Amino acid sequence: MTVLSTAGLIRTDADGRHAYAPASPAIAALCDRLEALYRERPVRVVNAIVSSPSDKLQNFADAFRLKGEPK
Repeated sequence: MTVLSTAGLIRTDADGRHAYAPASPAIAALCDRLEALYRERPVRVVNAIVSSPSDKLQNFADAFRLKGEPK
């Protein structure tokens, strides 16, 4: 939840409940567009999310490569 809050997508109230609360009109517009795309082509959106490599995860995996091992 911290990541979503830091990204400006949610807010957390005093009771610890989370709610969608875009921090700016630009973030709200992006979320609205993503929702529309998901309604039109849900499989494509999910595939894009799943196939998108995470730089942090890749960097972590790369840390365990042996010297000279191809990436």
